[in-house]
Amino acid sequence: MTTATATKIRERHLELDEDGFLVNIDDWDVHVVEQLAHKEGVKELTGEHWKLIAALRLHYEKYGEAPCVATYS
Repeated sequence: MTTATATKIRERHLELDEDGFLVNIDDWDVHVVEQLAHKEGVKELTGEHWKLIAALRLHYEKYGEAPCVATYS
């Protein structure tokens, strides 16, 4: 079961899943990405950020899901 939340960015109401990802991929644009990053504490997206964002989007477009991310403690 997923729990969605809503956020408002540039006068648009966007639905986010429990991990903070956009529920509707069609809501994605550069301004939305910048605002979501800002909400996560990233003040400015660098060229390296945008390279990673592009790679993640390509993966999503190809496979229909975000890549698996492992975290280590």
